[in-house]
Amino acid sequence: MFPERSFFPMRSLWLLALMGAIGCGSSGKQPLAPLTGTVTYKGQPVVGASMTFIPENKSYRPAIAITDKQGRYRMETYEPGDGAGVGLGKISLSLRGPAKKIPPGVGDAVLEQMADVGDPLIPLKYFKPETSGLEYEVKPNTRNVFDITLLD
Repeated sequence: MFPERSFFPMRSLWLLALMGAIGCGSSGKQPLAPLTGTVTYKGQPVVGASMTFIPENKSYRPAIAITDKQGRYRMETYEPGDGAGVGLGKISLSLRGPAKKIPPGVGDAVLEQMADVGDPLIPLKYFKPETSGLEYEVKPNTRNVFDITLLD
């Protein structure tokens, strides 16, 4: 149902991770625990979605993930698969189709920037943690599994 994707979402995902790293004021690493699960929409796995877990504790870094071919994800904060910050947090997901083409010779800067963005393939409410309705508490010393079913 969802096309395989290039590394387009990685650009915005890594930018968010970098911003989180800059904003992290503590010199030590935050407590982490594994956070995994599966994302589905209309009964199908969501493939290639960018995910971010934003901890309620603002001194913690956000965790990121990309869903695989089965819609599975594994959050990472500092290195692959290390998990998400312990505590309550909100999750956002984004998934867009192929980049739009602009007519040759248009030359409008706004249109050129929009050409890099495809149409949303999941409801827009999931793109922001404030509107996604996806909240999860990462518990220490346990394997946290949060399966997500997206609704219209």
